[in-house]
Amino acid sequence: MLRSILAAVGRAFLWAANRCVALMLAPVHAILGILFPAAYEPLLSDHNIGDAASDELFHPDPSFDPFAAAEQLRQDRELEVNRILRWAADVSCADVAIPLPDVRPELLPWLACLSEHQRDALVQAGKPAAYSHLYWSISIPGVPTVPSLDDRPQLVGSEKSFSSAEFGPAPTF
Repeated sequence: MLRSILAAVGRAFLWAANRCVALMLAPVHAILGILFPAAYEPLLSDHNIGDAASDELFHPDPSFDPFAAAEQLRQDRELEVNRILRWAADVSCADVAIPLPDVRPELLPWLACLSEHQRDALVQAGKPAAYSHLYWSISIPGVPTVPSLDDRPQLVGSEKSFSSAEFGPAPTF
């Protein structure tokens, strides 16, 4: 009997101590909730979801990798930039016409229209600047922009935001 009374007193003491600590930490949690609201969002396990289709949305295939093709895309783009720079350097140095490099079809008219001065500016800018000029719309002075990038639709009132591939409109909340 004494043992159960001591256990009840101990549980009451622990409950009171937990409540006092929670009361003392309430201002800290309020400030953290304002500064980091995502940390205080309810977890998905807190919701009762009975639909099998919605369970698939919350538990995607673990083998899916959204960045699996990103490395291959980066390598393909770097290879394309290397081909363009090599072609531009060869055309500038050679006295004969050199066929256009093997690149995307939308780049072929742009390459064919580059003047000697523009090709020189492209080669002198280097690989990182040429990559940015072709894929990120960061232009090289004296080199015309790529038409396929100019034709992209722009959302009014949106800001530029860096993503894993290129610039795009930032979401507004």
